[in-house]
Amino acid sequence: GLTAQFTRTSDNALELRFTGQAETHDSDLNDIGLTFLDGAFSTLPASGIAHSSRSDLGIDFASENAPLQAFQPKDGTAWGSSDTSTAQALDANYMVVGDDEESVLRIYHREGGKALVEWDYSGFLNNGGELDLEGGTLVGDTYYFSGSHSNNKSGNEQDSREYLFAVKIEGTGAATQFHWIGKTEGLETALVEWDNSQNDGQFGFATGSGAGVAPERVDGFSIEGLSVNLTGDGLLLGFRAPQSDTQTRDKAIIVELALSTASAGDTGIGGIQQVIELNLGGRGIRSIEKAADDSGYLILAGPAGGA
Repeated sequence: GLTAQFTRTSDNALELRFTGQAETHDSDLNDIGLTFLDGAFSTLPASGIAHSSRSDLGIDFASENAPLQAFQPKDGTAWGSSDTSTAQALDANYMVVGDDEESVLRIYHREGGKALVEWDYSGFLNNGGELDLEGGTLVGDTYYFSGSHSNNKSGNEQDSREYLFAVKIEGTGAATQFHWIGKTEGLETALVEWDNSQNDGQFGFATGSGAGVAPERVDGFSIEGLSVNLTGDGLLLGFRAPQSDTQTRDKAIIVELALSTASAGDTGIGGIQQVIELNLGGRGIRSIEKAADDSGYLILAGPAGGA
């Protein structure tokens, strides 16, 4: 059978390793042994942890006959595209998908297949380079999308990423049409000024966006989540980094921006309303989505670094 072992690899990370060989994986794996090793804990031996050893665990596998979902760009699209970073449902059958490598929004059937529509927004955004689109959300009949606002991996300033934009999308499937509304820039500068003047730099926006600072570290700067607040009059930006405060770097950050009704040439995005700190076990925010019944939010959390 299989044996699973947890080993502590850093102050906030564990490694899960399987050893042995499963008898079968036609359906499920059962009776897996799980043992916490002493090295997984910094203050006490594994034997001091309740249920540190179990032998009745299982892994449920999806049916081997389940259909494979595959999403492909349209024929003729440049190789290396479709690096999906956000998706929003148009209806029960179709969705709009954003790409963090190209300035393109695509329409796909939610069961997979080739893109039915590709819309290049680079001419409207006119940002001079890669947006690094990371988040999207729907507010009323308007879709909002955000660039990461981050430096590149080498820590060099990337002004082309410092935009949010709004579009209206009409129709669905192959008949989908996109209508540009407008763009908003200057958020990174506004956050730095607000943090320094109102909070004595508590959230570290100046440090994270500074020259030479890579985005994928706890003191970096990168927006990866975008949603709407529960009352519909604000956007919520989830930060992969920085994490707060500048001493502990163990809390995730959400920035709320005011939002009014969008109109031609005006996204309706306003000023900074508040910063919300969340204890996500030392993780930043990689995605945030409002529940359909307005009961709360689903947050995908992860380390600021690679995962």
